[in-house]
Amino acid sequence: QFYDYFDVNAPGDIYGKLETERTAEQWEERFEESGTFEQYVAMPVDTPPSAQDLPPVPRSQGALAQLGTLVARYGTQKLADRGGLVTALLQAPIIGLLVLAIGGGFANGPRTLFMLVVAALWLGCSAGVREIVDEVDIYRRERLTFLKRWTYLGSKNVVLALLGLTQCLLLAGVLTLGGGLKHHFVATTLIMLLLYLGGVAGGLTISALVRSAAAAMAAVPLVMFPQILFAGLLVPTADVPTILPQTVPELVEQTQVEGNSLQRLRTIADDALSGGAVAVEISDEGRETMGRFTKVTHGSRGVAALSSVMAARWGLEALCQLYVHDPFELQVDSSEAYYQYQIANTVHLSLYTAEERDELHARLLSGEAAEGSASPPLLPAYAAILALHYLALVFAAWVALRRRDASIRAAGGRSAGDA
Repeated sequence: QFYDYFDVNAPGDIYGKLETERTAEQWEERFEESGTFEQYVAMPVDTPPSAQDLPPVPRSQGALAQLGTLVARYGTQKLADRGGLVTALLQAPIIGLLVLAIGGGFANGPRTLFMLVVAALWLGCSAGVREIVDEVDIYRRERLTFLKRWTYLGSKNVVLALLGLTQCLLLAGVLTLGGGLKHHFVATTLIMLLLYLGGVAGGLTISALVRSAAAAMAAVPLVMFPQILFAGLLVPTADVPTILPQTVPELVEQTQVEGNSLQRLRTIADDALSGGAVAVEISDEGRETMGRFTKVTHGSRGVAALSSVMAARWGLEALCQLYVHDPFELQVDSSEAYYQYQIANTVHLSLYTAEERDELHARLLSGEAAEGSASPPLLPAYAAILALHYLALVFAAWVALRRRDASIRAAGGRSAGDA
């Protein structure tokens, strides 16, 4: 009736008619003479409408039904943005190729595992960091009806989890095909996915707190840089051993440096190897000597305290404990890089008991392959820590959304959603 009464095709066209065709009095006379005035103003209402005649009050969807609706809508939106989807899927294989380029051709090294941790966290955080701030107007409008915070966050997590699983499979697949990863494909992908989800939850928390997309993107390095610093690779969370295979005497001879300390180190190694050992653990004094020629890093209590809340630390430890127990056959003249020694000498596995740590060191000193179950016993514990980290960040995102809702109520609106 609105368009027919004013003879327009769009609401904006009415303003030109009001200003040019008639005066205010003429518009008033026309309205009083129209059937619209007669129907809605002049005609008295004899009886009020009954409850049966009124339109039904809108009902809130159940949580699962609302979640399904939001997942379908968000998934459709992601699929419609083909350019963004292709870019997101290409990130993982490109990162995999870059990791292979710096891996030196050796598999399962701590540096490669560390890059997997950083990549999974960064991809997840980047995927979630703009998801709320970019559609804040839509969120505000739907919160005034029956949108629930949990279902809203849940839809983001479900869709981004599917995207993350694809990215993790692509990244692990490229590294496996390129020789950068050997063994434990499924377990490695699982750890990467948990890290990715933690990154997504952290990104959503940032997105709920900031007021612009530019601020959200600027916060990503501030969140990721501590993860890199306190992951336990650059500085271990506790002192790690220095266990070197039996090629150590040759390495010492090639240093071309004379001195009592080096000569003593060489003698200790020779004595240990001549007694039947295939590897030698360097003492604290020996580590000081080696520190003159190579980097020897000691653990830090401060790093251990700060890293306890970093997902990167627990993700790196989870991957390292997977690979450090891989069987191996130590050969004197082999050019293979024994990553089991690299991992044990680089990353402190904090969930190990003293007995388990001593058993691992004894195995590396003797050069014996691991015996027993191929399934690492500590994988569920590390996975549980990463899952708790993810859930804590999801709750933080919910709290941030609740603070945002307070601004809606302050502006005069009232959210109908109760959760």
